[in-house]
Formats: sequence, C-alpha cells, structure tokens
Amino acid sequence: MTYLATIAAFGFPQFNPPTLLPIYQRIGARTCQFYRNIENPPQPTEARKLVESLGMSFDSVHGVFGPEHDPSSPDEPTRRKTIETYRREADLAVTLGGKAVVVHPAPPAKQGEAVTEASRRGLYGPLTRSFEDLAEIGRRQGVCFLIENLPGNYRFGSDPLELAQLIRRFDSPHIRMCVDLGHAHMTGYASSVVDECADVIGYLHVHDNDGKADSHQIPGEGTIPWPTVQRQLARLPQDTPAMLELFFTEQELEQRIAQGLAEKLRHWLSLSL
Repeated sequence: MTYLATIAAFGFPQFNPPTLLPIYQRIGARTCQFYRNIENPPQPTEARKLVESLGMSFDSVHGVFGPEHDPSSPDEPTRRKTIETYRREADLAVTLGGKAVVVHPAPPAKQGEAVTEASRRGLYGPLTRSFEDLAEIGRRQGVCFLIENLPGNYRFGSDPLELAQLIRRFDSPHIRMCVDLGHAHMTGYASSVVDECADVIGYLHVHDNDGKADSHQIPGEGTIPWPTVQRQLARLPQDTPAMLELFFTEQELEQRIAQGLAEKLRHWLSLSL
C-alpha cells in the first residue's frame, strides 16, 4: 500500500502553495516534494515554515535537471560538477526536513540523436561511478537519492527495468528508484513496472497521460490501466509515498474533488488511511 503525497511548486505565478497545499491536504496528502522555479526560488527556511504551519512536511526535493546536469556524462569534469550539484541538493533536502532527492539519470537526447540499447549501455560506466558517489554522499548526509525513470527521448532511463537492474547492483539504502507511472506508460511499462521494480522502489510519481505526451493528467483522465496498477501498488510497503505530480490550478482541482477525486485516488493508488 502507499500513502498520498503531493508536489509543492514554489516560485511559479500560477501556483500559490499557502492556498493550494491545503486543497491537496483535504484529499489526504500527508507530505510533499519540494519543486522550485530556479529563476525565482523561495528561501528554504520560509518554505519549510509554511509547510509545517499547515501540518505537513517535506519528504523530498525534486533535484535540478537539464542538459547541464548529467550524471551519465562520459566527460568526467561534467559528471563531477553534476555530483557536486546533487550534493548541494542533498543539503537543501536536509534544510527542508526531507530525506530524499529525485535525480534524472540523464538529460534528453539532442535533436536527431538516436537513443539505442547500445548507446544506453555505453553510459553504464559513468552512471555506475555517479551512483557510487551519490551513495557515499547519501551515507554521510542521511539522504536517499531517488533515480527516476524517464520518457523515451532521454539518453538513459526510459527502460525502467534496465534502470532498476543498475540500482540493484549497489544494494544501498541511499540509492533507490522513483517510479514515474506517467513516464512508464509512455514507454510501455505501466502495467508491469511496479511489480518488476518493487524491490528497489522508494518513491512514486503519480499522474496520467495518453501514452504519448507527458501531460501530467489526473489519474483516470488518461489511459494508464489503473485496475492493474492498483493491484501492484497494494503489495508495496505502507510507507511508500505516492506523490501526485500535478500542476493544476485551485479551481481545476476543486472541480475534480467535487467529482469524487479523493475516493478514486484511494482506490486506484491503494492508499493506506
């Protein structure tokens, strides 16, 4: 079973955490993942103060991502710079009171760049070194790095089973997997990813889509086979966060709540109460 968490988006004009987070709290969200606009970030201590005043807490930070943050880079200076960035993200998680950082294992491929099994395997070496470095940082700082599966246009991570196998090599409580169900649906793994990766899952990103676009829809409004997923989620430990990675306005969210969203989530996500 899982428990409900939510994204907490700071620094974006369309989202107001003081009024938006209580709405998620009403449908059962206990904790939240810190996500910020890098161009307009909040003061971490103020963000923590706000969330705790609402009776919630941060469980994690969504680490920065993009072409300049590449733990799979064969260029060693680039890889080391990325690791240093995630060391600072771990510091941020601790400041916020959380214990985890979500990491993208690779950036998107460049336009025209082919992503093949051979190209992915060519990144095993630098990714292994990066996971070793992150595991040591995590051990020192008491933080877990959650490696996220990604859509098919990324250089690595679109095959969640391959990603899970790489994580298993470390057998470390500081390197676990963030299973993104929306991304898994886009790469054909939504109906099997939870069972296949259960032993390394530390966190879930929950949203829906049509299997093509990463549209971050509310569960049930896309084509993920939720009855199948629900049976698998029911077998996970009760302390597994199922984090709603939604970017809806307050008005849109209220509309879905009026249509029974809370009850649907409890069923589809096999939530513990």
